[in-house]
Amino acid sequence: MIYHFIILYPFLWEHKKCLLHVFLVRAGSSRTTRSLDWMMAKSLLSLCFGWVPALCAGSMDIHTAAPVQTDSYCARGYPICYYTLECLHGYSLECKSLRCDASEKVCEDFGGNFKASDWNGMCGTWEEVEDRYECCHCIGSMPVPQTVAPSTSFHRCYDSGGQCPDSFSGSCCYTRLTCPSGYSLSEPLGICGETECGIENYEASELNYMASDCNGVFPGDRVLCQTCVKDEGEMTTTTTLVTTQAPLTLVMTTITTTPGISATSDYTAPNRSAEECDGHCSYPLSCPNGYHLKCHNIPCSDAKEGTLCNDLGEFYQVKSWSNCSAGDVNRYECCRCARQRPSTAEWELVGTLENGACRGRTPTDNSPSYYSVHHGVNDIEECKGLCLEQFPSCKGIEYSRGRCEIWTRPEGLFLSADVNVSGFTCMRFGWATQHLVPVDGGSDRACRATTSTDNQPSYYKVEHTTILEDCKARCAAAPLCYGIEFSHGRCEIWVQPIRASTQRSGFKCFAYDPAAIPVFTEKNILLP
Repeated sequence: MIYHFIILYPFLWEHKKCLLHVFLVRAGSSRTTRSLDWMMAKSLLSLCFGWVPALCAGSMDIHTAAPVQTDSYCARGYPICYYTLECLHGYSLECKSLRCDASEKVCEDFGGNFKASDWNGMCGTWEEVEDRYECCHCIGSMPVPQTVAPSTSFHRCYDSGGQCPDSFSGSCCYTRLTCPSGYSLSEPLGICGETECGIENYEASELNYMASDCNGVFPGDRVLCQTCVKDEGEMTTTTTLVTTQAPLTLVMTTITTTPGISATSDYTAPNRSAEECDGHCSYPLSCPNGYHLKCHNIPCSDAKEGTLCNDLGEFYQVKSWSNCSAGDVNRYECCRCARQRPSTAEWELVGTLENGACRGRTPTDNSPSYYSVHHGVNDIEECKGLCLEQFPSCKGIEYSRGRCEIWTRPEGLFLSADVNVSGFTCMRFGWATQHLVPVDGGSDRACRATTSTDNQPSYYKVEHTTILEDCKARCAAAPLCYGIEFSHGRCEIWVQPIRASTQRSGFKCFAYDPAAIPVFTEKNILLP
């Protein structure tokens, strides 16, 4: 039997004997056993300290909800079925098993929010079958957020494989969804076997006929559903722990950023060392690792109008200063620290050269929040330069006749919509998707780090998308991407090098290899 120790802070040290008994929690045990371990731990801690129940009551509130069945697969010729369950609003699945001897019970007996994820009708027939049902519900630490139904517009259907990459039949429909002020669209939820959402406040943004992402014996229709979720700002809750010593206050902060806005700043303030003055003053500035100084001058003519360094933007500081006497051109030299551009980043064409406009998730996904517009830009190289000044928040550009769009959509650029007027070019900047190469054949392979069992949650970040090419685009837009694993609407962006894989039906694994030679086609061109 393997155990884990948990080390607590020094102010608890006088109770170390008690803690050693409490935190001998069994690793690899069942969910039920771990739950019992935690209940025993809380009871013992209560005896040791007297204040742990207050902590658990204040910070460990658990909310439950019913999962949504998004797909199903039943084995041919056997009474065995598997159901794909998804949780909404950031909740996660928690599951329990009904043994074969509980023949009269169903998942709902655990609670009204439980649904079956597995069913095996071979109980009593096959000796190795121990469970009749695997039952799951959704749990979360925050209440279900407030939602409203989105407004719908621009409903259009297509019969083209290029417009319908998720459809075996090449038939699909798109609907533009918009939210009222104070709400943002949720991540899309794909439901197989349905043409309507059937969930309160959810509307269909996309419908694919004979969808490639469904697991049934025959391809079924699949609808993508979204709702409008109320934007939440910063929320802070405080719990006071009652102890026999001085009270201890634990502050938990949860920050939810508005979708479409990167939570990572591209700039930071420089460090300033000693002042040096001799007619002019200079202040040596330095940047932390990964950043470099980006400087601009304020001419004496502008300085007379009261322009200062902080008027240029956030984080700017004075590097040098003059009195604007005879011979002086600039009053201030102002600098801030910008992120260095990684050597792996490349420009990559999206769509057709001179005839493609940038889009997000669908051909109609062109929200003004995705980009900023710059007019009077002479050529595409100047547009690229504007993007690099905002890297890594800039994920790509759309350029057309002096107009430059700097795209900052965090998920990157996925589609390019062909336009009737020539002269539009869409390019992404980042981890070029042409360098994503299949690992061990790619199909039916799950990614691993060094061995076939090396798969830690810290190795990747999970995204949700139903299209492989969208998963690749998210890799291109990520700050770090050594490859992707794609399966049934789940996209793993790997931040650990991928050197191995394991067999897993329905999974695809690609590793980033900068030495790989991309395959060029008319619509898949790398520009310098």
